[in-house]
Amino acid sequence: MTWPRAAAIAELGWSTPLLRNWEDFSTRLEVHRARLGELGINAAKTDGTKPAAGRADNSRREDRELELCQSSIVLALDDDAPIDGERESYLLDISNPCWIWRDADLSNARSFSAAVGQVPFNFEIGESISAVVVNPPNTAEGELTVRIGSCEGPVIAELPLAPAVDNQAATELPSGELSLPEDSASRADLCISFNRTGIDPIWGIDWVKINRTEP
Repeated sequence: MTWPRAAAIAELGWSTPLLRNWEDFSTRLEVHRARLGELGINAAKTDGTKPAAGRADNSRREDRELELCQSSIVLALDDDAPIDGERESYLLDISNPCWIWRDADLSNARSFSAAVGQVPFNFEIGESISAVVVNPPNTAEGELTVRIGSCEGPVIAELPLAPAVDNQAATELPSGELSLPEDSASRADLCISFNRTGIDPIWGIDWVKINRTEP
């Protein structure tokens, strides 16, 4: 989990907020990733960029197809499992793990599914740690919460994190029924975040999906 995380931390430390640019950093990171490979250092293979638009399935989104709620300390973090084999990488803002699904198609929407993962919060971010967003949970283990319209909008689904707490790899959570307001439109923005007891661990999204009834 050290590489290329260390490069991202260095970028934050050496660059002022006005000069930080994700696209420019991603381009330079590819050059540095090649250097790491020549040195025999195992680094994450993903670059943290969003895939090309225009996917056919409008019911499912990967984390990199969602919009981050804010971009204060954005990192692509690998999970800790499996020991052998490819690991998931979660693109998130460690100060506010929160995502926006813009203009989601809610026609015939029945329930909401998600796969999530966790990584330890072991970052030294100084006074910025006081600004880390922690939404209080409704259960001991916490929940993934979906709101409609904005991140202050009504909750339309909650998925319990309990099945994922003891799993270091990505976990598909039990689907949660969607409770849409009676006056909701067929398309709307969705805000997806986590309720948790503290900053550790950080929860990330692998994918999210809207399940539909047959028209």
